[in-house]
Amino acid sequence: MFKVFGFLTKRDGLEMQEFIDYYEGKHIPLILSLAPAPLIYKRRYLVRDQELTESGNLVDYDVMTELGFADENEFVSWMAKLSAPGIAEQVAEDEGRFLDRSRTKAYVVREYATAVSEERA
Repeated sequence: MFKVFGFLTKRDGLEMQEFIDYYEGKHIPLILSLAPAPLIYKRRYLVRDQELTESGNLVDYDVMTELGFADENEFVSWMAKLSAPGIAEQVAEDEGRFLDRSRTKAYVVREYATAVSEERA
């Protein structure tokens, strides 16, 4: 599986819940209307009011987005759809409503998992 993690930061002036509501309720449906759904499309939002998270103030993003595709070619095809003329502008305009696009980072990742016994799952 080919995976990409994006680290995204909310636009200044947005409360965290507003950010989540927009991303989940507006942006995700837009993206899914413009390109096929990846095999994995998850978002993990930081919970900043927890002691563990508060102690990690070096984290400079608000959500980690995980995208998973069968292979790199599928990812490239998906990105091509979202980068097509007319579509790319639509995506950028929408992202500008809730993201600080200048702070977006994305990385290809290789995943390793440790097996967990069924008793603990």
